[in-house]
This record gives sequence, C-alpha cells and structure tokens, in this order.
Amino acid sequence: MSILKRTLFLFLTLALTLLPAAGAAQTLYPGIDVSVWQGDIDFQRVRDAGKKIVYIRAGYGQSLDTYFRANAQKARDAGLPIGFYFFVTAENPEQARAQARFFAQIIRTEAYQCRPAVDFEQYGSLSREELNTIALTFAETLEAESGHLPLFYTNVSSIRNIWDADLTRFPLWIAEYGVSHPSTTGGWNGWAGFQYGAGRVDGIVGNVDLDWFTPEVLLLPFLDVPYGAWYQDALLELYRKQIVRGTQDGRFSPDRSTTRAEAVTFLYRLAEEPRTDAALPFTDVPEGSWFHDAVAWAWTHELTRGVTDTLFAPGHDVTREDFALLLYRDRAAKGGDVSARGDLSPFADRDMVAPWAEEAVSWAVAEGLLKGTSPHTLTPGAPLPRSECVVLLARYLELQ
Repeated sequence: MSILKRTLFLFLTLALTLLPAAGAAQTLYPGIDVSVWQGDIDFQRVRDAGKKIVYIRAGYGQSLDTYFRANAQKARDAGLPIGFYFFVTAENPEQARAQARFFAQIIRTEAYQCRPAVDFEQYGSLSREELNTIALTFAETLEAESGHLPLFYTNVSSIRNIWDADLTRFPLWIAEYGVSHPSTTGGWNGWAGFQYGAGRVDGIVGNVDLDWFTPEVLLLPFLDVPYGAWYQDALLELYRKQIVRGTQDGRFSPDRSTTRAEAVTFLYRLAEEPRTDAALPFTDVPEGSWFHDAVAWAWTHELTRGVTDTLFAPGHDVTREDFALLLYRDRAAKGGDVSARGDLSPFADRDMVAPWAEEAVSWAVAEGLLKGTSPHTLTPGAPLPRSECVVLLARYLELQ
C-alpha cells in the first residue's frame, strides 16, 4: 500500500510461516492486496499458489488505479474472490465525501465478493481530531453509497495513537509486519484482515503484500458467490435457516448440479430433521454418512425411491423434473394442496416431460415454482444447478 511497505522486504520463509494464532479457532483465507505497483499479474498462477482472496486498489484521491479494471477482470477470470480498496488522500470532510462517492461509483459496475475497504494512511500535518473526522466521514459515506459496511485498513501504531471508538464498528484490516498475530487491535474486538508481511507469490514479479482474511470480509458467506448474484436472496434465506450449506473450502458451488443426496437433505432439514429408525435397502447409503438420515426419512415418507431395489445413487444428478416431483410429494405428504395444474402449452419441449413427472411438473409450474429456462423451453430433463435449486426451495418455502 504505502511506498515504505512496498519496498520492505521480508524473507519468503518468514512470510510463509506467519500463521496467526487465531487460525486454530476460526476459518482463515490466505490472500494478497495489489495495485498498479505489481504490474501485469498472472492471477491463475496466484490462485494455483494457494491464495483465496485478492484485494485490488480501485483508486486514490479522484483517480483510478490504472490496473484496476484489468486486475479485477483477470482475477475474476481465474476464479478468485475479490474486494476493492481505496487510498484516501482527503484533507477535510468535503474531500472525504467526494472521494468516497468516487470509490463507490467506480466499483458499482464490478462484481465482487468482499467488503470495500478504506485505506487511510496519508496523514500529513492533520490533527488527531481532523484525522478521525475524515476517516469517519469517508467510511460512513462509502457505507451509504455502496450499501456495504466497509473494512477499515490501518496499522498498529495508528490504532494506539490516533483512532477513536467511533471507527470500531467498521471491521478491522490491520497491518503489522513480522509477527504471527497483531500485538493489539485497540478498541476493535478482533480483526477481519491481517496484513502480516510482504513476499513473493507465483504469478507476480517482485514482492506483494500478504494477508490473512476471515469470513467477515465476505459480503455473502461463500467465496464463490458474488454480491448481486441472481440467486443471492434465496441462498441467504436458506443459509440462515440452516437448510443449505456450502460444499467445501468456504464455497457454495452454485454451478454444480444438485445431487440426489443433497436434494433429499435439503427437504429433510426443511422438515427439521425428524428422527427415523427405518432400515434402508440401499447398499450405497452407509450408516453414519452425512445423507443417511435424510435418505431414510425421504424413503420412509415415499418422497423418493432408489434407482434400483438396492441402490439409491446419492451422487447422481437431480433433474428439474426430479426436483419438481420431490417437492410435489413433500407437499402432499404434509397434507398440502397439490391440485393446481399449469399450462405447459407455451413450452415447445413439453412432450419431453417424463410421464411419471407430468402431474408434478404441471403443479410446480402452476405454483410458480418451476419456470422456463427460456420463454419457450422448460428443459425438464436437465440437471438442476445448486443455484437454481435454492431458488426453487425458497419459492417452495412461501407455500408453507
């Protein structure tokens, strides 16, 4: 970030061993923060090097970082979750408001997963009171303009000597080099980001700032779900109700197909996970597996059957018509009304609906649960992505 820090060299072996002590108690994502000073970056190699989050400088004062757009696009293309930070040069509250609005404006059209960040470390001859007023004005304006609570980046010395309690409601991104964890977080209860050094990362020429980030930096609870995703509201609702969880490594995998095991598990959680002692005939649903109880419940209530008498095929994809049938049977098992029938005539592929799924698909269309993949196609036999699955589930919740 500052020239002094960019030129500070720490041996790579030191940088790679600085794992915060908090790591044993919380999820931590290794990351970096970059700007024009890193030049052309190969973000695929950065990702392959194990970095999970990248913060990109968007601008400073009233100027864009000249690598801002390119860095953002290339990082997204590499599948890396990104956030943006802004180097504040304001010397009074009016300039702080103008710069915050400029920052919010330039990132408005960008997809990003992480909170915008305030980087205020150019103090000049400003007094402590003036610095706090400028910092608070920038952060509050950015929050209002972006709709997101921003991170506040600072260092240990400034925490000890400058910042007042008003700033502590903004999650802390703290810099302190050469230590395994910050020596203080002042009035903050902890940190969301920790810039612990500078070192080499594959794909970048020269040194780059190295960070640890907690899930608090994420706008949504998953690394691979950008803010504004068309399915985000449904996902958040189901996540908060503990019906839907991530797949691995802090990800939701929205584009991966929903499996049979996942589909029945979602409905099982929706039913508040009732206990069942049913003996299953399926050899591929072992006792103790994460989906065993859900399959047993769904099989007992005749929501689903096996692909054969002895195989459930938990890892097989669920199709759109499969899931419509699951919802139809679940609704009927709860005593709900499943008499509605929708008009499938607008869909050119209506004859592709399997006979065993016709009633369920017609009902799901009538209730507004299942919509076309285009104005004239229903695509009933297509695998159901997890993103679409959570939207169907959220719509189904409205019927409850």
